Amino acid sequence: MISTHPNELASILTTQFGQAFHIEPSTFGFDVRTPFLYPDNSPVVVSIEHTGGDVWRVSDHGQASEFAFLSGISDLAANSRAELSARRFRLDRHNDAVSCNVHLSDLADGILRVSMFILDVAYLIYRRVQSSSKKELQIEVQSFLLEHNRRFRRDIELQGQSRNRKVDFQVDITRHEQLNFWLLDASTTQGATQQADHIAFSFVDIQRAGLIPASKFAALIRTPDGLAPEEEIVRTLTTYLPRVVQWEDIPARTALLAADAA
Repeated sequence: MISTHPNELASILTTQFGQAFHIEPSTFGFDVRTPFLYPDNSPVVVSIEHTGGDVWRVSDHGQASEFAFLSGISDLAANSRAELSARRFRLDRHNDAVSCNVHLSDLADGILRVSMFILDVAYLIYRRVQSSSKKELQIEVQSFLLEHNRRFRRDIELQGQSRNRKVDFQVDITRHEQLNFWLLDASTTQGATQQADHIAFSFVDIQRAGLIPASKFAALIRTPDGLAPEEEIVRTLTTYLPRVVQWEDIPARTALLAADAA
């Protein structure tokens, strides 16, 4: 007999997933609250509906597309991403919703596939927020350097061991000394974590080329409302780079970029 009681379904999902997923009755059948998060930190919720026999339909009921629309993502970009993602995770698309039909024994697989689709579409929002925030930070840094009469270059490529690596700014600190630094905008935790990993890897690759001393590099972090950046992000950067400064710390950034011009 196929169970449609939430407690029994919860027991089945706990067997397949562990304790990270929670189930409750809904208009469509049941909602499964996953441990995954949208960019606004709300939980990703997947709907499941018993369609007869041993078959269940797993769907997002258009939530991914709706979230992308409300976040300002164009229909063209959202639809293009959704189409590719639906094929990747073997899902059916109908209007703005995606779904798949699975047997009860494969319910966990279906929930994961729909969840991964939602996260893949949500990545558009991460990328949009990260891109616009970093552009704002670039303008602030450029204005700061101009105010302190610093000569600088943007998007400089430096030789790494495997290939050339780009740094966001190269600043003339003295006539014969330059400081190379990356910017990290921590508006979203996931985006900032990815940026920190990329910066650390780029720094290590440049150091392996052996052409520029480590002391000539730094990273500047900006966080929302001046809050302390995530510990993991700071740890990733400070493990490798000699200097990591929070943009909101005015004395620290002045000491780094404009000490003799302050």
